Order: sequence, then C-alpha cells, then structure tokens
Amino acid sequence: MPSRNARGWVHGCAIVLLLAAIALPGCTRGNSVSTAENIRQGTEGIVLSFLSTYSKDIIVGGDQKEDLFFTLKAENRGAYPSQDDGNAEGLIWLSGYDPAVITFESPSPDASVSLGELQLRGKTPYSQVGDSSIIDFKGTINVDKLNFPDGKYAPTILGNLCYRYKTVAQPQVCIEKDPLSFTVKKACTAGDVSLSSQGAPIAVTKVEQLSTATKAQFKLTFRNVGRGIVVNPDKSCTKDAMASIQRYDLDWVRIERMSIAGKRLACGGTGSSNAVRLVDGTGYVTCSIALPDIYQGTAPAFATPLDIEVSYLYKDTIQQSIRIAKIT
Repeated sequence: MPSRNARGWVHGCAIVLLLAAIALPGCTRGNSVSTAENIRQGTEGIVLSFLSTYSKDIIVGGDQKEDLFFTLKAENRGAYPSQDDGNAEGLIWLSGYDPAVITFESPSPDASVSLGELQLRGKTPYSQVGDSSIIDFKGTINVDKLNFPDGKYAPTILGNLCYRYKTVAQPQVCIEKDPLSFTVKKACTAGDVSLSSQGAPIAVTKVEQLSTATKAQFKLTFRNVGRGIVVNPDKSCTKDAMASIQRYDLDWVRIERMSIAGKRLACGGTGSSNAVRLVDGTGYVTCSIALPDIYQGTAPAFATPLDIEVSYLYKDTIQQSIRIAKIT
C-alpha cells in the first residue's frame, strides 16, 4: 500500500495538472485579444516588389520579336481596408522603358492594373497577414528597334504604386471637469499620450492634452513613417494625375473623423477640407470641444477614446534594372 506521503504527492500532482488544464483555455483567449489589438501596428500599407522570375540579362538576335515578362507582388501589410470598406483603390503601373522598344499586351497595353481588380484587404483580428496578389506583366521586345551603336539597351524599369489609404487611431485620453482641482480623487489625469504606429504609413505619434475648465483641447502630431510620398487625397490615383503632380499637391492628409463619444471636435487651421500639411514628413493640428458637449454625470474625471481617422493618397516606387543585348 502506498505511504501517506506518496498518496499526498500523487494528489498534489493531480491538482497541479488540473489547474494547468483549466488555465490553458484562458491563455488562448488572452492571445486572441492580443491579436485583435495588434492589427493596428506597423508602418506599412500596400507594398510592391519585383519577383525574381526572369533573367536580368536578355540576349536577342535577328529582327524577330522576343517575349519579356515582369512579375510583381502586391501585399497589404496594413490594417485598411477592412471587409466593410470594400476593395483597395489605386493603380500599379510600369514605366522607365522606351515604348518603341518594349510594348505590353497584358494586363493592359499601358502596363497598368487597377487595385480594384485585386483582392487586397488589410489585416483582421483573425489574421495578422493582409491579402496579397501576383501580377504578371507580359511584354514584347521589338528587336528591330534596338538600333543602338553597341546593340545594348539597359533601362531601369520602375514599378509604380499609388493607393488610397486611411489611418485609424483611438488613444485613450482623460476628460477632467476641473483640471486645476487637486482636492478630490480623480479616476485619471489629463496628460500627453505617445503612440508609435497604427498599421499604416501615416501615424499619429503624439497627442498633447491642453484642457481648460470650459473645453477639452488636443494637439496631434502626424508623421509619414513609410518609405513613400504623401499626396493630397483630392487627387486621383491615375497615371495622368500622378504625372501632373505639383509640389503643392504633396504632403497633405485629410481629417475624416476626430470625435469623442460621437461628438465631433473642431480642428483649427484645416479649412473646409479638413486638410493638414506635413512639413519634412511631420504635421500638427489642434482640435477642441466644449466640455458640456461631452461631459456626463458628476464624476470629476473619466477616461475615453479619442477617435481619429485620416485619409490620404500614398505613392511608392520600386525599380529593377535589366540589360538587353542584341547579337548579330
């Protein structure tokens, strides 16, 4: 018969194993919540890359036409658009080549494809990876046009991407009935909030609270944290529109929503278009709301999300060098 100590040891192990089994589902649920919170992290939106599916050195001969292929991958590494927002909006196109030497047949004669034709939604609470798509550009080398002294043509092919995107941030702020009162215990105290990224190339990086006894006021900092350029969202993602961009069309974002508890804040200096200008990649705006519009009850202070949404066009360019040599 097992001793009393042995029986106690077995009983203790059984309890430990039972507690571990109970705790595991809780850990799984915790991970699910973490996943939902983490989709709005990262500094990228839609990203374009060349795939190495062809030789960069191409030898042609005679005057017959030769096929030419470029394969690009488009990945949405950000958090927009969601299922409710529909498909991504924008354009991918190739440039940097002499249209007399290289012509394209697909996906279009002008070597472009609309993002609306691709499935490129962003990350979700159930997937940390957004949609991706492969685009094959089929072209032709017009060998008879290679009338160069050394018979070589070495263009740098540009892969251009323009897309419409949004950044959503919901930092928690503190609303105080009397910011200068220190005689009562408060649930929170107003102060600055620092943020890093929101799963988009434009990020809200800081919220500074400047509240008074009559209004809640916030100074927001926006920053271009991606590798591309920001374009006024009033422009269109077309080849013609991008070719006609002027300096004053760059570095603008538009505030689509700035609210607390569904009540919209007034943002100074944005005009009727609610536009904010970025200088050297950084922009600022100050928004405020009267306390009576959002204050409920008699609590001296309460914490609440500041609901922020900004929209913009984002343009990025990648490149791939090739060399075409004609032998006679």
